[in-house]
Amino acid sequence: LIKQGIIPEQITEIFPRRMFLVVQGNFSTSEEFADMASKLRSPNGAAYNLDRFFAAENELFHVGGNTYALSNQWSKKGLPGLEKLIAKYPNAAISFVKAEEEGS
Repeated sequence: LIKQGIIPEQITEIFPRRMFLVVQGNFSTSEEFADMASKLRSPNGAAYNLDRFFAAENELFHVGGNTYALSNQWSKKGLPGLEKLIAKYPNAAISFVKAEEEGS
């Protein structure tokens, strides 16, 4: 969606804001992003755990002078939201599949 010009604020009309970790500024390396993110606090005052986000260099994206990482904490509770995104942006080629269960 981002590559097609859809901004994160449009996505957060469907998904909660917590699905993104946002750092002000354009950071090109995961180290720079991690350094700046370490100074931020979640709404409950805790530090963000970057293991809970897609925060590798090739996973970060930049919009409007900010650097974003997408949460990797998805569950079946998010399926209705994904279905809404698919319906709202049919040309985006969004799809999902059930993950294989561990041990299968």
